[in-house]
Amino acid sequence: MSRRIALVTGAASGIGEAVVRRLAADGVLVLAFDRDAAALARLRDAMPLVGDVTRQADVDAAMAAAAG
Repeated sequence: MSRRIALVTGAASGIGEAVVRRLAADGVLVLAFDRDAAALARLRDAMPLVGDVTRQADVDAAMAAAAG
């Protein structure tokens, strides 16, 4: 059985947060990527990945964490 997975950037607020909440409600495993760790902590139905998408090292670290 396959599982749907989504990576949402800008996930801690606004449209990004709304997308995270909707996808999670639909049963998608959501990887929530944002610079704001405190705001990501509010997203209980997503895997928080803290980082800045403009920094390659942050993106690489987040992807490594997501891969397990």
